[in-house]
Amino acid sequence: MKLWSKKLLASSLVMASMQAVAGGATYNIANASVVEGTGGAVNLAFSVTRTQSGAAESISFATSNGSAIAGTDYTAALGSLSFPIGTLTQTANVPITTDSTVEGNETLSVTLSNPIGSSVGIGTGTATGTITNDDSAVISVNAPSIAEGNAGNTPLPFTVSLSNPVQGAVSFTYTAANGNNVNPLLNATLADNDFVAATGSVSFASDSTTALTVNVPIVGDTEVEPNQGLLLNLSALVLPPTISAASITFAASGAGTINNDDGAVISVANRVVTEGNAGSGGLLFTVDLSAQSKTPVTVQYATSDVSANAGSDYAASSGTLTFAPGVISQFLSIPILGETVVEGNEVFNLNFSSPSGATLGSPVATGTINNDDRAVLSLNSPTLIEGNAGNTPMNFTATLSNPVQGGISATLNTSDGNNANALLNATVADNDYIAVTAAALTMTGVTQTVPVQIVGDTDVEPNQSLRLTISGLTLPAGIPAAAVTLGTPGLGTINNDDATGLSISNVTQVEGNTGTSTMAFNVSLSAPNKDPVTVNFATSDGSATAGSDYVARSGTLTFASNVQNQPLAITINGDAIFENDETFNVTLSAPGGATIANASAIGTITDEDVLGLSINDVTLAEGTGANTVMNFTVALAGASSVPVSVNYASSNGTATAPGDYTPVSGTLNFAPGESSKTVAVTVISDGLVENNETFAMTLSNPTPLSPRVTLSRAVATGTIGNDDAFIQVPTLDWRGLMLLILGAVLIGSFVSRRD
Repeated sequence: MKLWSKKLLASSLVMASMQAVAGGATYNIANASVVEGTGGAVNLAFSVTRTQSGAAESISFATSNGSAIAGTDYTAALGSLSFPIGTLTQTANVPITTDSTVEGNETLSVTLSNPIGSSVGIGTGTATGTITNDDSAVISVNAPSIAEGNAGNTPLPFTVSLSNPVQGAVSFTYTAANGNNVNPLLNATLADNDFVAATGSVSFASDSTTALTVNVPIVGDTEVEPNQGLLLNLSALVLPPTISAASITFAASGAGTINNDDGAVISVANRVVTEGNAGSGGLLFTVDLSAQSKTPVTVQYATSDVSANAGSDYAASSGTLTFAPGVISQFLSIPILGETVVEGNEVFNLNFSSPSGATLGSPVATGTINNDDRAVLSLNSPTLIEGNAGNTPMNFTATLSNPVQGGISATLNTSDGNNANALLNATVADNDYIAVTAAALTMTGVTQTVPVQIVGDTDVEPNQSLRLTISGLTLPAGIPAAAVTLGTPGLGTINNDDATGLSISNVTQVEGNTGTSTMAFNVSLSAPNKDPVTVNFATSDGSATAGSDYVARSGTLTFASNVQNQPLAITINGDAIFENDETFNVTLSAPGGATIANASAIGTITDEDVLGLSINDVTLAEGTGANTVMNFTVALAGASSVPVSVNYASSNGTATAPGDYTPVSGTLNFAPGESSKTVAVTVISDGLVENNETFAMTLSNPTPLSPRVTLSRAVATGTIGNDDAFIQVPTLDWRGLMLLILGAVLIGSFVSRRD
């Protein structure tokens, strides 16, 4: 058959050539191509043309295989094309068999033959039809997963698939590789011994899409880690020569997952902390993982009250606790609010929930706040002014050094003071206060007032004390007895407001001329005191001088209980010196058990010594020339330590001033130790013959006044002795008489001018 076809073809070609040469119509067939497609009707259309259209003609055509095979790649065609008059072109269609097999472009031939018509010939009698392959295939790898296991190797099977068959064998290389997640913890790696290196070459047989299996050994371990990925990479594709490299592609690498089957357990232990007195300490919980995890582990936490209260005992806390990879312990600090309230130990819970990357062991841990506060229950030591009558409450204050949760109760009792000096103790027997017996004390706060009635009186007594004691302390349940202790008893002091005043009286005493004497001062209390009274005393100079006039003394004077008067003796030194009365002081100070009403007294030393003043008589010749001075002596009989003065004045006798003497008056001042003074009187000289003349000099007003200073001779006589004689006057003529008269006038004028 094939041989016959070839002969027929050759004969047709010869005839067509002869016809073409003869000048008739010439038939030509053009090459054609078509994309194969994967379904539906597809024709390979060959265009057959003739050069003339004036006659109705026909021509036969037939297909023959090239690389395309009839029955597989196309349907063999054998037929005839008719050309009516006026038609130049007809199409010979060859049906193409569509498929999805990846193959090379394939060809077939269509040959014209047996043209029928006048002068018909064949020009291009054979054309090539090309079936262009439009199929492609993808080699892909699935994403298998497998539980890791705790030991040994377990194969992770990757399935390699070919999406379409390929005409001819397809081979390639595979290689297992580390995962490529941006989070390195999610990548299985050879370095971490997560899998065993695997590489090799596999092939798909021609026209086969049967999946291939590639096993990668997974290494089991007990590490807590996330699920981790690894890759199966394909490369080095080898295709049949006719297959375009673009027709076969690799999909993404296969992503295998090693599912972790190891787990960590979150656990936390109960914790205990001592509370503290102030500020915010911390109760540190240790949260542990049973094994390391390569990925972060998180867990939610929140506190809740049990007997402790958030806000007063601790600070409420909640949040997320995160374990970084590789960390097996985390610390969670809950702020503890320190305070000073005495209370029982208190508890709160730390609750855990919503773990990620691990499981919870126990969801609750207990935090215990151990109370470390202590309190002392004490009584103060009040004082109270006694008063003169009635009862006055003395308020003791019971004080807890720190508050006690739930309060306390106790019993109160008074008792007399216990001073060794009984006078300093208030007693029920002396009706100083009203006893308190088995009184109940209840305290919910930190202070409580406890009154004790004090009985007023007018007794002068020392400040006295009584005691208030606490016993029978009872505490709320849960608070240990050692948490609250008792302080010392309260000591109340009754301040005496009844006073006695100290006074000292002035004393006057004669000095005496020799030896010593005692000046007795009396120091007295305005009222007796049950308590001894003391007062300091000391002498100090006034006008009297210690050592010469008296003996200085200082010390303490003591009044025994209920004694009101005490003598105080000061030694006085006697002498015969005339002096003023002298004084010194005795001063009281620093009283004990009394006040000072009169702090000082004056001791007056009276001088009994007497001085006498006298003035002597004086006689003096008058003289006839210059005036003369008559000196009177005023004498002081006895020694004086003080200034003495006396007035003096002249007065006429038979002598008259100013003719016979010049009158004088004034005051004589005797300094201490001086015993005489002089009073000078000028005597006027004249030439008159006359009798002796006298005038008086009188002392008066001695100071100090009598009787201390007396005038033993107060008046003295001054006698002016005449020392002039009579002269025999000769007989005068008238001239002599005139001269005498003139002289008398001149003398008289002179005397008048003196007056």
